[in-house]
Amino acid sequence: MAISPQSVAASQTLQGRMSLCSWELGWRDLLLRSYEEPTEVESLVTAPTNDHLIVLVTRGGCEIEGLYAGKWQRARYAKGDIGMTAPGEEVSLRWWGARDQETLQLHIPASTLADVAKLDPSWTDEIRLPHQLTFPDPVVESVLQSLRRAVELKMPSLYADSAVHFLASHLLQFHARIRPMGSLGRDPGRMAIIDGLMRSSLSFDLSLDALAAEVGLSKFHFLRVFKDTFGETPFQRLTRLRMERARVLLDDRARSVTDVALDCGYGNPGHFAAAFRRAYGVSPQAFRSRKSR
Repeated sequence: MAISPQSVAASQTLQGRMSLCSWELGWRDLLLRSYEEPTEVESLVTAPTNDHLIVLVTRGGCEIEGLYAGKWQRARYAKGDIGMTAPGEEVSLRWWGARDQETLQLHIPASTLADVAKLDPSWTDEIRLPHQLTFPDPVVESVLQSLRRAVELKMPSLYADSAVHFLASHLLQFHARIRPMGSLGRDPGRMAIIDGLMRSSLSFDLSLDALAAEVGLSKFHFLRVFKDTFGETPFQRLTRLRMERARVLLDDRARSVTDVALDCGYGNPGHFAAAFRRAYGVSPQAFRSRKSR
């Protein structure tokens, strides 16, 4: 379900300056980029890809026209507005009057949506999100902004995969009018295997692909079963288990905070400290100092 080469190369034909890219983090099942856009573009033809493209205006705005199905459509773009392009479609765009405009652009493989809808992932023609020059959707805006923050914090692909699963389900229901498969229910046997794997691998970088393969499920069906069983996403559970382990390790004053971070799967002590603070409201060092009083 990896992002297509056409999407990876799409930035080469755009006129904006790319300021953020998820590709550098090793995320491969979605691609998120941020662009600072030029004030005016007389003609821009977007190359067709095998992925769905969602564009969110995060700053500024402009007057924009797009050629869809042989007809020009016009809209006023402002912060929070969203556009959508379906796989295999070439779109001509032109805009003017932009001031300090920035966009977030998310590529999602068509096979991802097919899998969420419980179709064979190779049946991508069955899933078609509509062409839309602009539409309001606060849920889509919120998810894209959350993914942006995740890129800035260098969060693992496990978080990104969970987020794009939620987004795919939302897009299917509210934009493609396709209801994804309902809850699969709990699966204590399979999930006991996953729980054991997580607890024994807290120092390793676990991927959603590896976890799903361990119990023979597609990763998006795995996410449904996991949430039904544990009431939290794999990323949330793994983070909680790591933080619980960190509290125990911090009691051993012979260990440095950096050693504790590494033992809990954080190669960057700063990222570990931020996660610990989010969980407990204090830094690891402050937690250790408080415990020693």
